[in-house]
Amino acid sequence: MEYFPINSAVLQINITDVPKKTSNWWFIFDGKERPDVGYLDPSLDVDLYIETSLSSLTKVWLGESKYSNECKAGTFQIEGSQKLIETFESWFGSSNFASIPKFAIAS
Repeated sequence: MEYFPINSAVLQINITDVPKKTSNWWFIFDGKERPDVGYLDPSLDVDLYIETSLSSLTKVWLGESKYSNECKAGTFQIEGSQKLIETFESWFGSSNFASIPKFAIAS
């Protein structure tokens, strides 16, 4: 995680429009290349909390929308560490498919 601004952090994502048992995900960053990811609460203090719909998260991940636009639309809320929020777009990244041009589907 080349652009992650701090050595260790806990990120929680709450996806609002999926079944409760799969709505919360935790990412534990501990200086390794990739975070540990799981759906079981690790009982650690959360440094960054995101609440979003699945479609909004998908749009951000696929590069179809910036998280700031989703925040303005009220579909992506982020709170916690100011440093993580300010640098979010640089370290969150996107799918490898985000850079592939989108083609219009003929109707």
